[in-house]
Amino acid sequence: MTQRGRHRAPARHAKPKDSLRKIQISLIALGVFAAGVSAKAQTVPSHLAAESGNPRFVNVKALKDTAANRIMLRHGSVQTGTKVVSHRVKYKVIVKRDKSLPKGQKVVRRSGTAGRAMILYRVRSVNGVVVSRSQVRRSIVVAPTTKVIAVGVATPTATPDPTAPAVVVPPGSAKAFAQTYIADRYGWGNDQFGCLVQLWDRESHWNAHAHNSGSGAHGIPQAMPGSKMASAGPDWYNNAETQVKWGAGYISGRYGNPCGALGHSNSTGWY
Repeated sequence: MTQRGRHRAPARHAKPKDSLRKIQISLIALGVFAAGVSAKAQTVPSHLAAESGNPRFVNVKALKDTAANRIMLRHGSVQTGTKVVSHRVKYKVIVKRDKSLPKGQKVVRRSGTAGRAMILYRVRSVNGVVVSRSQVRRSIVVAPTTKVIAVGVATPTATPDPTAPAVVVPPGSAKAFAQTYIADRYGWGNDQFGCLVQLWDRESHWNAHAHNSGSGAHGIPQAMPGSKMASAGPDWYNNAETQVKWGAGYISGRYGNPCGALGHSNSTGWY
């Protein structure tokens, strides 16, 4: 076939070849770009490379770590391991009520001492710098000693004055009955009777009809309310002997003796 008669492909048939060639070129360019990005991720930035012992390589995992990005990378390595650390263990404090001590007084019965614990940690470090740790096991090697404090709750007791003159008791009076009654019923001597006289002198001046309209307290012992004394007899409102019996029983049960009641009254203003 002559040159003039040679068949020539239509122009529209050449376009697919051109499109395919463009796609191939784009893929090649994309591959080169991806390779460049990958290579860039494996190299140290210029401001770090100057101080790095191996400026051409850094551990990619370390670079991606949030904590690692905050420190200067020198060798590009991440290490994990364990570490044992000694810790101080605080002691506890216990407060106990003590009836053998005066109310409010504090005494250290036992001193507290701190203990010691050994804690095993799992440690993660980047380039020799610890970035995180988690506790694995805790062992007490020296147990702490609990501190014990005693706090007094005993009611203060008045001490009878041996130099005080003897109490003059008019025969047939409420005081005379009280002196005989507390000696026979409770075995309280003149010292306790002296405390009782001081206490009830303050409360009612030994007046069986003394009455506090505000609180309802009544009689020689100033029982509040006065109707409590009905347990000692139905004539509690006017009979001094019934009031003395009830008052002595109340003091014995609550304070042990009249001096104990007087001591409480001296410190608080009531008994």
